[in-house]
Amino acid sequence: MAGKKLHVSFPVEFFATPDQLLVARLNRSLAAASLKGGAIGAAKTNTVFEQTADAIAAALASSGSLRNRMSN
Repeated sequence: MAGKKLHVSFPVEFFATPDQLLVARLNRSLAAASLKGGAIGAAKTNTVFEQTADAIAAALASSGSLRNRMSN
């Protein structure tokens, strides 16, 4: 069961688009979270992922580095 000490990591993939824009893709694996903490672990991982993505986007936007944000 996922407790208060849930530990997750989110790999970041960097690549350039054909029109030379830099893309940073934050990834998550709900499968690993499910194995660690079942449905509760997957839900907590999703929440932490969304908070992390929002914090990164806010920091990049305030520095003028973020042009666009996409979620899927």
